[in-house]
This record gives sequence, C-alpha cells and structure tokens, in this order.
Amino acid sequence: EATALAQDAACAREPQVAARYGAWAMQLGRHEQAMQASDDALRGLLQPGLELEEFLRLVVRGASPEGLLRYAPDAVAQRAQLREPIALRWEAARKLGRTRDANLMRLLCLRYFPERASVWATAGNQSLDENDLEAAAGYFRNSLRLDPDWTAGLAGMAIVLERQKDWNAALPYRKRVV
Repeated sequence: EATALAQDAACAREPQVAARYGAWAMQLGRHEQAMQASDDALRGLLQPGLELEEFLRLVVRGASPEGLLRYAPDAVAQRAQLREPIALRWEAARKLGRTRDANLMRLLCLRYFPERASVWATAGNQSLDENDLEAAAGYFRNSLRLDPDWTAGLAGMAIVLERQKDWNAALPYRKRVV
C-alpha cells in the first residue's frame, strides 16, 4: 500500500489520498514529502483558481475557510476535511525547522480547531521546541482542560515542570502518563 501511495502522491487529486500519503511519509521521517503531500491535500480542497498561499493569507486575516473550499456544503464537514492536512503541514513544518510555516499552522489550528486537545498539545510541543515554557504550560493546561487524560498534554506538563526543576509537581503527571 505504501508503494502505491508513493507512486500516486505526486498526482493525487483526492485530498484524502494525499493526506494519507503525507501521514505515511511523516511516520517514515520523510518530512519534505509529508509537507508536499499536505500541500497537495490542501490544494485539492480549495476552490478552483485559489492558490494555497492566498488561501493561507486570507484565513490568517480572518476569512472563513468554508467559503474558500470546493467540497462539503456544511461547515462541520469542511472543517473536518481541513483538520488532517493542516495538522500534517504543521508537524512537517516543525520537523523541518520552518518556523514561519509552523507558526502559521499553529495559528490556524488554534483558531479553527480549539475544541481539540491534540491541537493544544501540539502547540505546547512547539512552544517547548522554542523554549517558551510559560506558553507551553498554558497550551498544555488547555489540552488537559479539554481532555484530562490526554497523554500528550500530561507528558508535556511533566516536561515543562521538569525543565523548571519542579520535580515534585512533575511526578503526578509522569505517573498518569504511565
């Protein structure tokens, strides 16, 4: 299946196929391929003639993404279609050290998917990468507010507290992770 996906990824017109390929590439550590696949998946969702960079620019300025997409007439379905390729692009950008792209994807995910604990935990991980412990702690707290048992949120809080050398406060989070 991976070989078939790899052969079809460059010309994938189906956003779900491109996103699946991107997830596979990410698992294999092929971050450039994952970034390209996420871009392909996003392009496949856009209205004809709308470029990816323009879409991102418009959405960052507050435009509703629903009117910019070609599929799924209802807003809930459209946001679900956007979630995977945007999250994939965010993770690939982080792994590739593309701070501008990662920050943009963080902004989009926090704005359009704030109900997801995974989004807040990923934002916390990015803040850890940036060594911004205060921001990371806030993101992890939001993740745990949404899902008190979210493993990435628990582990992230433990890491923040350990970096602050507050071992006693970190221990309960570590125990809950295990």
